[in-house]
Amino acid sequence: MKYIYILALIVIIVVCTLISKESFSIPTAVLNQIQTVDGIELNERSEPAAPDTSKDKVIGMLDNSQLPETGVALGNKSVERREQSFEIEDEKCQSVKFCENLRSNMKCGYCLQDDIEGSHPFHYGDEEGAFLKRNGGKQSLCKKGVDRSGSSEWVPPSELNGDKQKDIEDEEDYIKRRYPNEKNPTRILSLTALQEKKNALGIKDSGYSGCLKMRERYICSKVNDCSPMNFEMFGVKAKDICGFCADDGKAYARTDLPDNGKTYDSFKYVSTTSCENIEIFGDGVNCAAHKNDRNKCIGMRSLKDPSFKACAFKYDNKKVTVPITIPKPSEVKYGKVGKAEIYDKCESAWGLIRPNQCSWFEQVYPCLKSKGGGPHSEKCLESLWKQMGFVTSYRMLFNNGEAALVDSWHKMDINRVMESMQDIYNKIYSGDYDIAKKWVKICFNMDVNDCNRAGLINDKNRSQYWKETSDPCLQKLYKYGGGRENGLANPQNKNKWGFGFFGQLKEGLTPMEFLQKTKDVNGNFKENETEHEIYGSMSSKSNLLKFDKNLSHRDYVKNIEDLVKMKNMSNNEAKKVPSIYHMDSWSKKKFSNANWVDKYTATKLISGDTPDYPVAESKQCWSEFARRMLVHPNVKLLNLKTLSFKHAEEFHSLSNKRGYSILDKNSRKQGESVFEGNYLITQDTYDLDTFPFWKFIEMSGLYWKNRWPQFKKKLIDYSDTEQSTYQNVVRPTDEKQAEEIARAYGYQIGGGGYSFAGNYGTKGLYLIRAGSRNGRCYFGRGGSNSQMKNNVGYPKMRVDWNNNQEVILFRKSSRFFNSLPATTNIRDAWNKPFLFSYKDKNNEEVRVLFVQAYKKDKFPYYDFLKFTIKN
Repeated sequence: MKYIYILALIVIIVVCTLISKESFSIPTAVLNQIQTVDGIELNERSEPAAPDTSKDKVIGMLDNSQLPETGVALGNKSVERREQSFEIEDEKCQSVKFCENLRSNMKCGYCLQDDIEGSHPFHYGDEEGAFLKRNGGKQSLCKKGVDRSGSSEWVPPSELNGDKQKDIEDEEDYIKRRYPNEKNPTRILSLTALQEKKNALGIKDSGYSGCLKMRERYICSKVNDCSPMNFEMFGVKAKDICGFCADDGKAYARTDLPDNGKTYDSFKYVSTTSCENIEIFGDGVNCAAHKNDRNKCIGMRSLKDPSFKACAFKYDNKKVTVPITIPKPSEVKYGKVGKAEIYDKCESAWGLIRPNQCSWFEQVYPCLKSKGGGPHSEKCLESLWKQMGFVTSYRMLFNNGEAALVDSWHKMDINRVMESMQDIYNKIYSGDYDIAKKWVKICFNMDVNDCNRAGLINDKNRSQYWKETSDPCLQKLYKYGGGRENGLANPQNKNKWGFGFFGQLKEGLTPMEFLQKTKDVNGNFKENETEHEIYGSMSSKSNLLKFDKNLSHRDYVKNIEDLVKMKNMSNNEAKKVPSIYHMDSWSKKKFSNANWVDKYTATKLISGDTPDYPVAESKQCWSEFARRMLVHPNVKLLNLKTLSFKHAEEFHSLSNKRGYSILDKNSRKQGESVFEGNYLITQDTYDLDTFPFWKFIEMSGLYWKNRWPQFKKKLIDYSDTEQSTYQNVVRPTDEKQAEEIARAYGYQIGGGGYSFAGNYGTKGLYLIRAGSRNGRCYFGRGGSNSQMKNNVGYPKMRVDWNNNQEVILFRKSSRFFNSLPATTNIRDAWNKPFLFSYKDKNNEEVRVLFVQAYKKDKFPYYDFLKFTIKN
């Protein structure tokens, strides 16, 4: 059987040689059905065969068909003689030179690969591809299928698409002839509309249209720049047919639109400026008048303190759409329309860019060349930065630690870069002071207001304040309220502060964490040690400096102003120590019920100075103070460093008593209280500058003020100290002594025709209160002691005016003789802490203490009682 097939093959070859001078190829489809002969291998060809070598004809030859009159007989069956259609059609195709020649009456297709390689690209073929040449010529490399590059695509004959495409193509020819000027708007619009009609037909890319599309798409695919597009192929210059797509950095065949016939929407940020008052500093200043003048706005100053700015400038940037008209617009020629299988797509808002428009686009849009991805030029990033409405250069980012952000932009396409830049607005208008401060400086080269968000309030963050008062703001508020550089309350000292009476903690705490810690004060806190910890921890009795950032600005300034008032408290006010039971001690913000503690602490907080005591007297050493306190019968000395006031209740209202916890110890150190335990005062407490020693001395004296009998009794227990009366002193029986007493009152001695002493009817020392001798004193000699001391009637009167009071007489040997300064002016001795001095009948000096002087405020009881203390 194998030999039979071999014989048949030989016959076929002979027949083909006799039938035609043309070469003959066995179709692949036929060869596939022929069994392989041993030792002979048949080469398969993938290209479609010509119509005259059909399967039926070959099989007929193999079956020994009879040769008809018009054909060649082979085998048992008759076959027709091969027609000459291949030669005829192929000849037509060989004569085609341009895509425009591919008409619907031709069965010619176009092979791009042949065109690229310089071979004749127009071939006789069908929908499947080009037919092989019978003479064994070069086989076409074209294959069917869709490939973006188009390098191996076959464009079938145009007859496949019928009359509709032909009509459109004919109309295109007419338009081109009718309007030969390629810039004519009517020509441009008409050809664009016809192209869209072709795309909308959903036809296959065949004939003239397919050829042109294939060529143009291939030419443009070889271009990767906007200009100058110096690429030419098939006699076509890329710059004449291609446009650049900025979105993907590729070129596509273009359709030109009329000049200025296309507009695209861009955007930019446009600023509406305003000038706003800074709270507190800007009170009363007309900032709004300078809403369009940044320099004038930020130059306005506080009415209260010109060292502070009163106004803040605001750039209220809003995103607005900006229409941009393209001078010479173009669009993708072969876009996705209808059922088109091969199409181009450029998503750029402005379409394609003609080569002669590249410079215009680069000027309008400097990011043109890197729109699809970085690295981006400085000019590009600068243009985007300015498009955001920022007034600085993006290079400010490098000077503020944001080089990484710029580096990240180079890895993004332009849209993502712009999104990243837009995110900066969240930082500019942030409620976080540090973030906003940094980015406002970067973007607007402007300093934010340290204290509140004036100038940066927007719809997203309407708060007037930063989420936390900034350190620079506290510094300003402190100064604005009256604080000075060296004041302990200066916010620059925040790391040195403790937590008021609670004491020290190393770590910083939020108010809530602090409250949790106070549940175990002894376990979590320790005693204050430094001045900053003792006095610089509190700005009032109920406010910790540590948490002043949580106060409103007005409340903080008021606190500082209150401290300034306390600092400037008069000495007369400062020396007061109201009772702890008095309402003022509870209703006012104070550090203690002792005004001196308020003044002292406020001075430390505001200026850092140590004020002088508000009293003229100096603070004695501890031992002297203890002795002064011990003149009170109920004050006891427990040891050399401790006094007990347990039973001296008069002192209990001067201060609260505290125990021995951390809080109690810190309270005493700060001056809030002085007593510890059961009304004890130690030398350590007394030695504090805040201890109101004068009030304790005063209270000790007040005890004796109403206790003349006890006082007198104590003194007369000692030698040369006697109890007497006022009248006994000023109604002497001795003439010389009488003259001394009269002079002590400041009266005139005798006169008016009479000597001072005489045998007058009135005995003893007396005063005339009427007539020409009014105010003159006389002494009547003779008479008894009783007559010299009894009362007399008007117009005569005893120099004491018939008044009497108890007195204590101190002889020269008395231990109390020098307790007070002596005076010979009896009137001074009545109301001032003086002892009245006179000579008795024995010419010995006697000093007198009047009970009237004793009961005056501030009488120095201690000056006498210290000689009565028994150690």
